[in-house]
Amino acid sequence: MKRSKRSKAKRTGTGLRTMFNILIIAVISVAFVYITDGIITHKAYPLKYLEYIEEYSEQYNVPPNTICAVIETESGFDRLAVSPKGAIGLMQITPETFSWLCQYTDIGGEYDESLLYDARTNIKYGTYFMSYLYDKFGSWEVAHAAYNAGMNRVSTWLKDESVSKDGELINIPIAETRRYIEKINKAKKVYYETYFSDVKGQNNNEG
Repeated sequence: MKRSKRSKAKRTGTGLRTMFNILIIAVISVAFVYITDGIITHKAYPLKYLEYIEEYSEQYNVPPNTICAVIETESGFDRLAVSPKGAIGLMQITPETFSWLCQYTDIGGEYDESLLYDARTNIKYGTYFMSYLYDKFGSWEVAHAAYNAGMNRVSTWLKDESVSKDGELINIPIAETRRYIEKINKAKKVYYETYFSDVKGQNNNEG
Protein backbone atom coordinates (compact mmCIF):
# COMPACT_ATOMS: atom_id res chain seq x y z
CA MET A 1 0.00 0.00 0.00
CA LYS A 2 2.83 2.43 0.82
CA ARG A 3 4.50 1.56 -2.50
CA SER A 4 1.25 2.46 -4.28
CA LYS A 5 1.13 5.88 -2.57
CA ARG A 6 4.72 6.57 -3.55
CA SER A 7 3.98 5.59 -7.15
CA LYS A 8 0.94 7.81 -7.18
CA ALA A 9 2.96 10.72 -5.77
CA LYS A 10 5.67 10.09 -8.33
CA ARG A 11 3.14 10.09 -11.16
CA THR A 12 1.63 13.30 -9.78
CA GLY A 13 5.05 14.95 -9.63
CA THR A 14 5.83 13.82 -13.16
CA GLY A 15 2.50 15.21 -14.36
CA LEU A 16 3.15 18.56 -12.73
CA ARG A 17 6.62 18.77 -14.23
CA THR A 18 5.17 17.94 -17.64
CA MET A 19 2.53 20.65 -17.30
CA PHE A 20 5.19 23.11 -16.12
CA ASN A 21 7.41 22.26 -19.08
CA ILE A 22 4.49 22.68 -21.48
CA LEU A 23 3.71 26.05 -19.92
CA ILE A 24 7.34 27.17 -20.26
CA ILE A 25 7.42 26.07 -23.90
CA ALA A 26 4.17 27.93 -24.56
CA VAL A 27 5.52 31.12 -22.97
CA ILE A 28 8.77 30.87 -24.92
CA SER A 29 6.85 30.25 -28.14
CA VAL A 30 4.63 33.29 -27.61
CA ALA A 31 7.66 35.44 -26.77
CA PHE A 32 9.48 34.17 -29.85
CA VAL A 33 6.53 34.97 -32.12
CA TYR A 34 6.16 38.41 -30.54
CA ILE A 35 9.86 39.25 -30.91
CA THR A 36 10.05 37.82 -34.43
CA ASP A 37 6.95 39.74 -35.47
CA GLY A 38 8.46 42.92 -34.06
CA ILE A 39 11.72 42.37 -35.93
CA ILE A 40 9.88 41.72 -39.19
CA THR A 41 7.71 44.82 -38.71
CA HIS A 42 10.70 47.04 -37.97
CA LYS A 43 12.50 45.68 -41.02
CA ALA A 44 9.50 46.10 -43.34
CA TYR A 45 8.64 49.52 -41.90
CA PRO A 46 11.90 51.12 -40.80
CA LEU A 47 12.20 54.47 -39.07
CA LYS A 48 15.07 56.81 -39.89
CA TYR A 49 15.59 60.56 -39.69
CA LEU A 50 13.20 60.80 -36.74
CA GLU A 51 14.63 64.16 -35.67
CA TYR A 52 13.64 65.76 -38.98
CA ILE A 53 10.30 63.97 -39.12
CA GLU A 54 9.35 65.25 -35.66
CA GLU A 55 10.61 68.76 -36.42
CA TYR A 56 8.59 69.22 -39.58
CA SER A 57 5.61 67.25 -38.28
CA GLU A 58 5.25 69.92 -35.61
CA GLN A 59 6.10 72.84 -37.89
CA TYR A 60 3.64 71.93 -40.65
CA ASN A 61 1.05 70.06 -38.58
CA VAL A 62 1.39 66.73 -40.38
CA PRO A 63 1.23 63.57 -38.21
CA PRO A 64 4.62 61.84 -37.99
CA ASN A 65 3.19 58.44 -38.92
CA THR A 66 1.80 60.01 -42.10
CA ILE A 67 5.21 61.43 -43.01
CA CYS A 68 6.81 58.03 -42.37
CA ALA A 69 4.17 56.27 -44.45
CA VAL A 70 4.83 58.53 -47.42
CA ILE A 71 8.60 58.11 -47.12
CA GLU A 72 8.34 54.32 -46.87
CA THR A 73 5.89 54.07 -49.76
CA GLU A 74 7.79 56.49 -51.97
CA SER A 75 11.41 55.47 -51.41
CA GLY A 76 11.72 52.85 -48.67
CA PHE A 77 13.75 55.43 -46.70
CA ASP A 78 16.40 55.60 -49.44
CA ARG A 79 17.51 59.24 -49.58
CA LEU A 80 19.31 58.64 -52.89
CA ALA A 81 16.32 57.10 -54.65
CA VAL A 82 15.43 58.39 -58.11
CA SER A 83 12.27 57.30 -59.90
CA PRO A 84 11.96 56.65 -63.65
CA LYS A 85 10.05 59.96 -63.81
CA GLY A 86 12.89 61.85 -62.13
CA ALA A 87 11.45 62.19 -58.62
CA ILE A 88 14.25 62.44 -56.09
CA GLY A 89 15.00 61.41 -52.53
CA LEU A 90 13.07 60.21 -49.52
CA MET A 91 9.71 61.72 -50.42
CA GLN A 92 10.26 61.51 -54.19
CA ILE A 93 9.91 65.18 -55.06
CA THR A 94 10.28 66.09 -58.72
CA PRO A 95 12.55 68.99 -59.62
CA GLU A 96 9.50 70.80 -61.05
CA THR A 97 7.58 70.49 -57.78
CA PHE A 98 10.66 71.52 -55.81
CA SER A 99 11.10 74.61 -57.99
CA TRP A 100 7.43 75.50 -57.47
CA LEU A 101 7.71 75.02 -53.72
CA CYS A 102 10.84 77.18 -53.57
CA GLN A 103 9.45 80.03 -55.66
CA TYR A 104 5.68 80.15 -55.30
CA THR A 105 4.76 79.00 -51.81
CA ASP A 106 5.18 80.32 -48.28
CA ILE A 107 8.13 78.04 -47.57
CA GLY A 108 10.49 80.00 -49.82
CA GLY A 109 14.08 78.81 -50.22
CA GLU A 110 16.70 78.64 -52.94
CA TYR A 111 16.16 76.16 -55.76
CA ASP A 112 18.91 73.60 -56.31
CA GLU A 113 17.59 70.15 -57.14
CA SER A 114 20.71 68.45 -55.75
CA LEU A 115 19.41 69.49 -52.30
CA LEU A 116 16.65 66.93 -52.69
CA TYR A 117 19.20 64.22 -51.90
CA ASP A 118 19.66 65.79 -48.47
CA ALA A 119 17.37 64.07 -45.96
CA ARG A 120 16.46 67.18 -43.99
CA THR A 121 15.68 69.27 -47.07
CA ASN A 122 13.63 66.51 -48.68
CA ILE A 123 11.57 65.87 -45.55
CA LYS A 124 11.06 69.60 -45.00
CA TYR A 125 9.73 70.29 -48.49
CA GLY A 126 7.87 66.99 -48.78
CA THR A 127 6.10 67.56 -45.47
CA TYR A 128 5.23 71.13 -46.38
CA PHE A 129 3.80 69.91 -49.70
CA MET A 130 1.67 67.34 -47.87
CA SER A 131 0.42 70.07 -45.54
CA TYR A 132 -0.36 72.28 -48.54
CA LEU A 133 -2.35 69.49 -50.21
CA TYR A 134 -4.27 68.77 -47.02
CA ASP A 135 -5.17 72.44 -46.62
CA LYS A 136 -6.22 72.59 -50.27
CA PHE A 137 -8.39 69.47 -50.31
CA GLY A 138 -9.39 69.02 -46.65
CA SER A 139 -8.81 65.26 -46.66
CA TRP A 140 -5.71 63.16 -46.19
CA GLU A 141 -6.87 60.55 -48.66
CA VAL A 142 -7.43 63.18 -51.35
CA ALA A 143 -4.10 64.79 -50.44
CA HIS A 144 -2.34 61.45 -50.89
CA ALA A 145 -4.05 60.97 -54.24
CA ALA A 146 -2.84 64.42 -55.32
CA TYR A 147 0.68 63.66 -54.11
CA ASN A 148 0.68 60.64 -56.40
CA ALA A 149 -1.43 61.72 -59.36
CA GLY A 150 -1.08 65.51 -59.31
CA MET A 151 -3.22 68.37 -58.04
CA ASN A 152 -4.82 69.27 -61.36
CA ARG A 153 -5.90 65.72 -62.07
CA VAL A 154 -7.40 65.28 -58.61
CA SER A 155 -9.19 68.63 -58.88
CA THR A 156 -10.78 67.33 -62.07
CA TRP A 157 -11.78 64.08 -60.34
CA LEU A 158 -13.48 66.01 -57.55
CA LYS A 159 -15.77 67.66 -60.11
CA ASP A 160 -16.82 64.27 -61.49
CA GLU A 161 -19.73 62.74 -59.58
CA SER A 162 -18.80 59.27 -60.81
CA VAL A 163 -15.42 59.62 -59.11
CA SER A 164 -16.11 61.69 -56.01
CA LYS A 165 -18.77 62.44 -53.45
CA ASP A 166 -18.81 65.14 -50.75
CA GLY A 167 -15.17 66.01 -51.36
CA GLU A 168 -13.93 62.41 -51.11
CA LEU A 169 -12.74 60.10 -53.86
CA ILE A 170 -14.96 57.04 -54.13
CA ASN A 171 -13.87 55.64 -57.50
CA ILE A 172 -10.31 56.62 -58.39
CA PRO A 173 -9.81 56.00 -62.12
CA ILE A 174 -6.07 55.20 -61.94
CA ALA A 175 -5.11 51.80 -60.53
CA GLU A 176 -1.65 53.00 -59.50
CA THR A 177 -3.17 55.75 -57.36
CA ARG A 178 -5.65 53.33 -55.79
CA ARG A 179 -2.80 50.98 -54.84
CA TYR A 180 -0.74 53.93 -53.61
CA ILE A 181 -3.46 55.03 -51.20
CA GLU A 182 -3.91 51.46 -49.95
CA LYS A 183 -0.18 51.23 -49.23
CA ILE A 184 -0.15 54.63 -47.52
CA ASN A 185 -3.11 53.78 -45.30
CA LYS A 186 -1.58 50.45 -44.27
CA ALA A 187 1.80 52.06 -43.57
CA LYS A 188 0.20 54.86 -41.53
CA LYS A 189 -1.52 52.30 -39.33
CA VAL A 190 1.67 50.26 -38.82
CA TYR A 191 3.82 53.31 -38.08
CA TYR A 192 1.27 54.66 -35.63
CA GLU A 193 0.92 51.37 -33.75
CA THR A 194 4.65 50.56 -33.83
CA TYR A 195 6.29 53.91 -33.16
CA PHE A 196 3.86 56.72 -32.35
CA SER A 197 0.82 55.42 -30.47
CA ASP A 198 2.02 56.99 -27.21
CA VAL A 199 3.11 60.32 -28.72
CA LYS A 200 1.10 63.27 -27.46
CA GLY A 201 -0.52 65.21 -30.28
CA GLN A 202 0.01 62.39 -32.75
CA ASN A 203 -3.43 62.75 -34.29
CA ASN A 204 -3.06 66.34 -35.44
CA ASN A 205 -5.19 66.81 -38.56
CA GLU A 206 -6.39 63.22 -38.06
CA GLY A 207 -3.57 61.84 -40.18
